[in-house]
Amino acid sequence: MNFLAHIYLSFDHPGISIGNFMADGLKRQRLEHFPTDFQKGVMLHRTIDEFTDQHPIFKKVVREFSKYTAIIAGSLSIFFTTIFLPLNGPTTTVYLWKYFPKIFIHF
Repeated sequence: MNFLAHIYLSFDHPGISIGNFMADGLKRQRLEHFPTDFQKGVMLHRTIDEFTDQHPIFKKVVREFSKYTAIIAGSLSIFFTTIFLPLNGPTTTVYLWKYFPKIFIHF
């Protein structure tokens, strides 16, 4: 799952958004010393990733890329969903893609 979608799924909550955004860099760190909302964001991120990684459509996309480049198939799948989600998703996602830096810096 990409950063844009993770922030979008944080529903404008600053602490959760920051945790959701930074979660990939905290894979093995213990979370109890972080603020509660940040912890919730990290847990949300992990839940989103688990859901998308197991989703049949995402698995199909990875399989298709694997035919050509197995080593980076997962990364390519994430890259293309990062591009096509905002271009083909709901209007609010297009808005978020355009204004993402301004919105996130606001937090």
